[in-house]
Amino acid sequence: MRKALLMLTCAAVIAASVGCEKKEKKAVSDTAPETTAAFTETSTAATTAEATTAEADTTVPEAAAAEEPATKAAGDDSKYTESMDIARDFYKAYINKDAAAVYDMFSKEEMEAYYKVIAPTLDGKAPNEVFKRSVVEKAISDSMKAVGDIMQSYADTENDKWSVLISEENIRDISQDDLDGFNKDYGTSFKSAVQCRYMFYQDDTNGQAFTGNTASFLEKDGKWYLSFSQLIQSDLYQYIYME
Repeated sequence: MRKALLMLTCAAVIAASVGCEKKEKKAVSDTAPETTAAFTETSTAATTAEATTAEADTTVPEAAAAEEPATKAAGDDSKYTESMDIARDFYKAYINKDAAAVYDMFSKEEMEAYYKVIAPTLDGKAPNEVFKRSVVEKAISDSMKAVGDIMQSYADTENDKWSVLISEENIRDISQDDLDGFNKDYGTSFKSAVQCRYMFYQDDTNGQAFTGNTASFLEKDGKWYLSFSQLIQSDLYQYIYME
């Protein structure tokens, strides 16, 4: 089965191991999942953050202030009609430590498709239990804490103000061929997809910034969603455990 640029193929997911023990629980995967070319030039803030200054990158736009948490209703009725808007709100939710806001950006269609693909690796456990909302939100919170720990290392005080630096040039279109392959593998019907490969979390108090976490977004019927499977596989898998 061919690889889709946004996530693992069905075969790759089914081959994932579930044997790693941590804190007396089974991890969903014992190693980082195989990724495709879409992720080869990205970095995760929790592991590869790189200090810089806002002035060092002349292409970054004005910071998007993180004053209010991103929110939306659950399900497949996204409020986002532009990929940049959902990308900004995703990263602002990380600054605000609003895991519920991130969860509400997911597409129910993609989540259910991922459940079917991952089911054979879960030792007979139901995917909707392994990946129930409370578990996924806890994983998102743990991921946010990892980013927050890096913020603390660059901040002058606990009250430093942070914002998101992201530009249109950093939102990369996924090719139609790769999206078609993903839809075929997952049984979905998304019309377009993008990936944010490069952004900054900026400390507005002292001007320091570091590169942030990758995210992908899917569009259907003019509405944009955060890719559940990509976020699970690129980041959250390490925080999700089976009892």
